[in-house]
Amino acid sequence: MYKQIIVGLDGSAASERALPHAVALAKAFAAELVLLRVVSGPRSLPDIGAASAEAGEASGLYEAQLLSLGEQEAQAYLEAVQQKLAGELPAV
Repeated sequence: MYKQIIVGLDGSAASERALPHAVALAKAFAAELVLLRVVSGPRSLPDIGAASAEAGEASGLYEAQLLSLGEQEAQAYLEAVQQKLAGELPAV
């Protein structure tokens, strides 16, 4: 019936409490367990004088660097969770 079980995680212990339930469902349906963490850009950037083109470029680079760091952190987190779950799920 189910081919994939998707679990959204935000890095909190509260979100990880869903994992045992998701693992049980994945086992019951021989489904793939997909871990998901959304990385969003910074909500507000410091004002660095966006009136000039150079400042706008710097702002864009700053935002891209923060996003890249967020992606790296999310990847490391998901890999750690995946390692914790290793052996609990059948290969799909």
